[in-house]
Amino acid sequence: MTANQRLQPGDAAPDSQVLSHTGQPLHLAELWPNGPTLLILLRHFG
Repeated sequence: MTANQRLQPGDAAPDSQVLSHTGQPLHLAELWPNGPTLLILLRHFG
């Protein structure tokens, strides 16, 4: 997927690596076999 392409409803999300709430790296694809995954992004001011 290039930078100017957008996901459409029903498209699979690209696998990304994020940090878990404990600070450990986690690939989102590791969670998908368990069902839908909700990713919440919080902004930290401080």
